[in-house]
Amino acid sequence: MDFNGKNILVVGGSSGIGLSLINSLAAKGAKVFNVSRTASKVWPDGITHLPLDVLGDVSSLPANLPDQLHGLVYSVGSINLKPFSRISEDDFLTDYKLNVIGAARIIQQAYKSLRNAQGSSIVLISSVAARSGMSYHASISAAKSGVEGLALSLATEFASQNIRVNVVATSLTHDNLSKSDLISRNIQEKTSGIEVIRRLLSAGLVKQWDDENDKRAKRISITKQGKELLYQVFTDMNDVGKMVSGKLSLSEKLSPQYLLQKLETFHYQLHENKSINSKDDLKSMAKELSEQDAYSNLP
Repeated sequence: MDFNGKNILVVGGSSGIGLSLINSLAAKGAKVFNVSRTASKVWPDGITHLPLDVLGDVSSLPANLPDQLHGLVYSVGSINLKPFSRISEDDFLTDYKLNVIGAARIIQQAYKSLRNAQGSSIVLISSVAARSGMSYHASISAAKSGVEGLALSLATEFASQNIRVNVVATSLTHDNLSKSDLISRNIQEKTSGIEVIRRLLSAGLVKQWDDENDKRAKRISITKQGKELLYQVFTDMNDVGKMVSGKLSLSEKLSPQYLLQKLETFHYQLHENKSINSKDDLKSMAKELSEQDAYSNLP
């Protein structure tokens, strides 16, 4: 698609999906405006950066936008993954404000320029977690469900102004992670995780650099070579998955998914809380589970 002569506002374009989108739009000729707290060092030339916090004062935004705005992408979000028992009220409020209130505030400020284009588009970034049950996603699922509700309402309201509103629900994405986060998310021992990362670096599948905010830490991201290999693996695994599931119906496929997710939740909490540190801990947990089994089997 040719974006020459099109003005596009990306909110949250300093990293992740927003950053990739800015690079793609600029390569296709768009005039790109970005709203975020910080600029990116890897943006192409010609990006107009508007340093704003979506939850702060955004009243200056209209004066810095062109008279006609052909597209707006709200790519701001949060990754707040915690067991439900550890999510605070502030966690829920922060995720909702960032994902829903922030989007509403930006759209209100950009509305006049979007309407003036006489044919524009708004894209909000949601998550598959809003529709699919995913462990540790309670707060972000609730917030992204709000994003989808906002989009449905605005799509109806703005239709007469020739402004389209759509949602893209992505899976979990990370532009980069700290080395310790990467190891922790894969539930590995530190020494084993470091060895795996060393081999990936040696093979050119990932790259690392110093963390700007923590000089003791390293950031890790996948390379182009690594992505190509990963996509090939995904293709192969899709074929394997079809073979493994055989002729099971959708409901039959979801049954083991539910059971495995339930087990994953149980074991991840044990890992997070470091509940099993000795044979005595193991015996105590086994006894507790046996007592629960006996109780559940009572008539």
